[in-house]
Amino acid sequence: MITRIQLLLILFSVNYLQGQTAGVISLNPAKTVKVISVDLKDKFFDLEIYTKVKNISSDSISLKWKRRQPALPEGWITQVCDGITCFEDFVSTNIDSASRINIPVTLKAGEEREFILHVFPVTKAGKGKIYIDLFSLKKPDSLLTTMEFDLTINGLSTSSQRIANEREDIRLSPNPVIDYVTINQPFEELAHIDIFNALGQRMGRMEAKDDNKYDVSFLPPNIYFLKVQPKKGQALTKIMVKAGN
Repeated sequence: MITRIQLLLILFSVNYLQGQTAGVISLNPAKTVKVISVDLKDKFFDLEIYTKVKNISSDSISLKWKRRQPALPEGWITQVCDGITCFEDFVSTNIDSASRINIPVTLKAGEEREFILHVFPVTKAGKGKIYIDLFSLKKPDSLLTTMEFDLTINGLSTSSQRIANEREDIRLSPNPVIDYVTINQPFEELAHIDIFNALGQRMGRMEAKDDNKYDVSFLPPNIYFLKVQPKKGQALTKIMVKAGN
């Protein structure tokens, strides 16, 4: 039987621990629920979901995040970009001694950082749940808060599918590529194309060219992300696979 003193100690401990984590991090939104219909023939389709993470405490904080996906359709690929680095899909945390990953997300008091969850259904419809847990490096076993993502991705109807197939998209040729790649894109006026590696580091910027042919021979063999930025409107991202020489 729990005595009154033991009960008071338990309540004190619970309140103390809550006080250590409460009022530290805010999420906007904390939970995302999306039901969308897409062109599942597009194996490069990328669903981007944004969450703002803000330090609402009066001290700087260094964060560890860990992705969990207990209910993910087979074939779906997810990737986390934490405002510092865009990690490969197989990387589920930014702090992992076994993999020699140590890239904490440090926020000053009042500072805000935007996380991006990329979801690639890779032609597969389905429902998935993904979580990103946040911890303070000072107390890596004490959960601060969790981003929740409840996603449903369906294929388009026949009429919508026809419209989507007619819509212009970014096309790369050849892919894989060794030296020159032709990038066809739907924008009337293109500003530039940025190249990022899997860690989110910019590897180069290519100014718009009339013939859409770009020299990428300076890149070592790897997988890269292209961010195609028009002079007006939203940028589009495409995966480019770089072959070995």
